[in-house]
Amino acid sequence: MSHAEFVHLHNHTEYSLLDGAARLTDEKGNPSEFIKAMAAAKFPALAVTDHGNLYGAIEFYQACTDVGINPIIGMEAYISPGSRLDRAGNPSEASYHITLLSTNETGY
Repeated sequence: MSHAEFVHLHNHTEYSLLDGAARLTDEKGNPSEFIKAMAAAKFPALAVTDHGNLYGAIEFYQACTDVGINPIIGMEAYISPGSRLDRAGNPSEASYHITLLSTNETGY
């Protein structure tokens, strides 16, 4: 097998506040142990889907390309039935998530 037979498409990093733990780079800016482990497992690509933000996108892109992994940039977005200002109703009934992955610069 020249590469892994699947690709992880739903990963949270340290930029996914209160939910993610995976670091993207070490203190010196080199790819983290997490990224190195994905490269050692021969993953051809890897996605990042932090909750509601793209703060780690550039760091993720650089860390992945440094080890030969094709980075897939995405996010886990929130979907609600109304405005963010609506306070009526049960919050647990309106807490839907959707994973969005960009396929190109336009998608990003």
